[in-house]
Amino acid sequence: MNSKLKTIIFGGLVAGSLFLFTSTVVEGACNEGALANVKGATLVMSSGAVYQVGSPGIDIAFWLPLARVTICDRMNMNGESYYAISNKDASETVWAARVVN
Repeated sequence: MNSKLKTIIFGGLVAGSLFLFTSTVVEGACNEGALANVKGATLVMSSGAVYQVGSPGIDIAFWLPLARVTICDRMNMNGESYYAISNKDASETVWAARVVN
């Protein structure tokens, strides 16, 4: 195998590895939880975590306490972190920022 072909293969492996690692960071981890309260555009979880919802067009006023939710860490292309909160009972997902208590 000549050195030019080795360089191309190595470059492809490095690029593929970077893609896999980058997509893993962008998607983040998900946690299951339950909704404790809804206050305007704010969701309070049974764990005590508080999120400010920024999704237009979804009325969270009808999200009921004890609803099953999945909260996933996300990151946009600018490196800013946000959360995708899915209400399993209402089959809706909103985007939110975590409020530090």
